[in-house]
Amino acid sequence: RIIAVPQEAVFLPDGTTFQASFDPFDVSTPEECQIVLAAVGLWGFVQERGGLDAGISAGTLSAGQRQLMPLERALLETHSQEVVLAVQIMSPLSFPFCTQ
Repeated sequence: RIIAVPQEAVFLPDGTTFQASFDPFDVSTPEECQIVLAAVGLWGFVQERGGLDAGISAGTLSAGQRQLMPLERALLETHSQEVVLAVQIMSPLSFPFCTQ
């Protein structure tokens, strides 16, 4: 299965919960969201702001965190921890876990 992962995240309206923003099609459990958020390095950030039921807006996340959202959504949608990323050579995108 191939899922295109855009560099720019699409956000739901301000005030939407983290859970709904990260899993807009409601296909995953909160536990699955937590696992994937931990895998992309966002779980601690979400916890600090009140967990998956807390409200979110585009301004809540840094530019780098916003870039991780599409990857997180792709991981949830595939129910897999295995994703191949093909990034433009001049892209400003960087992941601390690319070398793993």
